Amino acid sequence: MSFKEVTALRRAGNLSEAYEMAKQDLSEEKSEWTYGAMFWVLRDYCLYFIQKAQNAKAQKCLDNMLIYLDRMDDLDGVARNAYQKMQKMLDPNVQIIQDLNEKSKQLGQEQDAYNSLKRLLQSGLSQAMHEDAGWIIYRFLKANVRIINFNDAIEAITLYLNLRNTRPSILHSQMLILTTQIKEKYTEFDLLSFIDEWGNCNFSFQDYHSSIYNGKEIAPLVDRIIEKCYSFGYTLQDVVNTFCSNEIDEERIFKCYSRYTFFDIDKLKEDRIDKMLDRISKYLEISNNLLIKNEYHSRILSYILWKLPENKTAYFPQMLEQWGIGNFRHEDWEKEENKESVFPSLVERTIAKCIDAYKISHFENVSEDFELLLSEAIKKYPNNEQLLRNYGITLFFRNKKEDALNVYKSLLLQLNTYYVWKELAAITDDKRLKISALCKALIIEKNENFLGEIHLQLAELLIKENLYANAKEELKKYFDTYTKNSWRIADIYTQQMQLIPSDTIPTNNDDFYRSHLNVADEFVYSDIDWTHMVIIDIYIKEDDKKRCQKVRLCAENGLNVTINYAILREKIQQDITIGLCVDAKIVSKDDHYQCVLVRVSDLNISDVFNKIAGYIDYYNKEKQCYTILGHNHRRYIIYTHLKLDCQSYCLCYEIPEKEHDNNKPYKAIYSKTIEPIEAVSMFTYRTAVVDNVNEEKQLFHCVFNRGVDMIIHFRETI
Repeated sequence: MSFKEVTALRRAGNLSEAYEMAKQDLSEEKSEWTYGAMFWVLRDYCLYFIQKAQNAKAQKCLDNMLIYLDRMDDLDGVARNAYQKMQKMLDPNVQIIQDLNEKSKQLGQEQDAYNSLKRLLQSGLSQAMHEDAGWIIYRFLKANVRIINFNDAIEAITLYLNLRNTRPSILHSQMLILTTQIKEKYTEFDLLSFIDEWGNCNFSFQDYHSSIYNGKEIAPLVDRIIEKCYSFGYTLQDVVNTFCSNEIDEERIFKCYSRYTFFDIDKLKEDRIDKMLDRISKYLEISNNLLIKNEYHSRILSYILWKLPENKTAYFPQMLEQWGIGNFRHEDWEKEENKESVFPSLVERTIAKCIDAYKISHFENVSEDFELLLSEAIKKYPNNEQLLRNYGITLFFRNKKEDALNVYKSLLLQLNTYYVWKELAAITDDKRLKISALCKALIIEKNENFLGEIHLQLAELLIKENLYANAKEELKKYFDTYTKNSWRIADIYTQQMQLIPSDTIPTNNDDFYRSHLNVADEFVYSDIDWTHMVIIDIYIKEDDKKRCQKVRLCAENGLNVTINYAILREKIQQDITIGLCVDAKIVSKDDHYQCVLVRVSDLNISDVFNKIAGYIDYYNKEKQCYTILGHNHRRYIIYTHLKLDCQSYCLCYEIPEKEHDNNKPYKAIYSKTIEPIEAVSMFTYRTAVVDNVNEEKQLFHCVFNRGVDMIIHFRETI
């Protein structure tokens, strides 16, 4: 037997056979299908008895239907609707309720229909009639919501809540909307208490989703009701207590609170700044320490950044702490773009505002959360130098001085600017590094309009070292620039001048600057290893020495770096010659290698390059170079101003290459000429047979193996 067979029998009018088959199926198997089959057979019997006016038998069928309804599969509600329809057909008041329902739909008849319903409810009304009763109450309230007195409204609402109609439903949701209008009229009406009885789990599926009306998007009913509660003055906690359930979580409630507050603030933004800030302050007090991540919470922070008066900037870190540093969304980290420009993200703008505030308070009470935010921002925006500078300063004022110095060390490897050196001088306790960093700044930046504070800072340090002539020169440069621009002279200038003997004559500080750069350079590049390198070429054009004097260095791994001849000469303080070994610190920027520090090495060329014994094969007059056949079977070219004898032997050093074109000879640096016996000792030996001797030409012919032979002159033998 099957559900389909039972259904076929009852549709054919064979109810008795269908009933017996369904009964037999139930005795053999109890499942949603066998329960369902029996339910629909009983429904057909119930309808049959109603039509025969045998209501007692119909009621018995109805009672049995309820037993099976609770056990069968009825996800679409079709079976329950059928059950309720039978209930209504058996109810003695069915016609009365249907008449009242139709009457309540007529304009002006809502009151009469409602009054009649009240009398019926007092005498008792079966649950089957409660859905229609609910609509009668709803239409009465809707028609009279603007004029109804408080007690009558409460009576109608209470009557509705006592019904046992279907919930959730369209009617149930509409009643909730209607009660918000009652609340608008009567503030004493406790809407949240009503919602508790109404049931926060009784929102329908549609109530959780937005809809479209006249081309505009309408927010979900759930959100609109929650925001209504805020507008009526209920607190966030009150709303959480009422609405928070499995269906409505805190995140949704918080978003509604942020949205409601945002539009409330938006109304005040133009010409009521004080009230707007008060409203924001109240919001922040309530949201303090809460995890709130939504669009409107972020937009409120944007309003703070936009509208906070300059004289209140110092309060921003406190406001941010209340807002919640951990409440930034993924979208808040993204740059803001339009068709033409890219703007900083909300996170970047927030950090900048915080730094402005901390500067006012001299970085007092910088929070750990802000430090962590900066750390994350640096990872997100690696090319934002301002963030890295702010991070270094923040670490310094959080008493993490070593970490701060490391940040500036990293920054200066990429950004060699005067203001970064100035900031380094401000955060280091090393007096020598302070002076060196300020000297760096003064050499790098040529515009005196930017250097006033640096001159004052350096002058203060020089006075403490009793270098009065140098200090007075710094103060003179400061005074001349500020006087020229009609800028106010700082009081510290006068105080420093009073510390310098009156007969002191200023001295030019250019040499002083250059002689004090090493400490700063060594600090920045201290983590970079020294690389052993050899001078492999010197470029000097006699007609343009200033521009073309350069030196090329090469390491044992083939790395090549070019350095200015004059700078190298100044650093190593000795003559520059090809083959001289130096130690250098190399940095890479934009795929370009740069030598930043250099010194004379304790090593020599033989410690860095491979030594090659070679046979001088011939001289290329056009290229002015010699071709050498090395003991390692490689061909080399060497450039030297010395005149060498071909067919003689020499010692040279192979210049390493990262990649070599096998079609070209290798390059080497000439060292000295050596005796053949010394050279031959480095060559590999091969056995050959002399098969012919030419006395006249002083040569003989040798054969090594099949297909390999050569001619050797007598003079080439030892």
